[in-house]
Amino acid sequence: MPEEFLKAALQAIPSAASNPLSLIAFVCLIAAWVFISYRVTRNKQVLSHIKDIPENQRADIVRAEMGTVIPPNSSENIVQKIKNLLLRSDPSFQLFRLSRRV
Repeated sequence: MPEEFLKAALQAIPSAASNPLSLIAFVCLIAAWVFISYRVTRNKQVLSHIKDIPENQRADIVRAEMGTVIPPNSSENIVQKIKNLLLRSDPSFQLFRLSRRV
């Protein structure tokens, strides 16, 4: 999917450059996509190593990395909640979260 997006973005540059406002919007869209892709990749890395972290430190690490508070539960519940967060990590959801932080 990232390759398809990048191909489409490269093909859209000439039409976006026809108007200065559309070019600015295009650049903002690409920047948001890069930021979201980075966050999703980082969250997946945290999830893949969560079992290596001591159980009493997992909630703090998840809170620091993902910017969300997870109530204290067993480690399996924390892993399940992180997976649910990642499933909702599509660009529209992430852009909504980003706009709420500003």
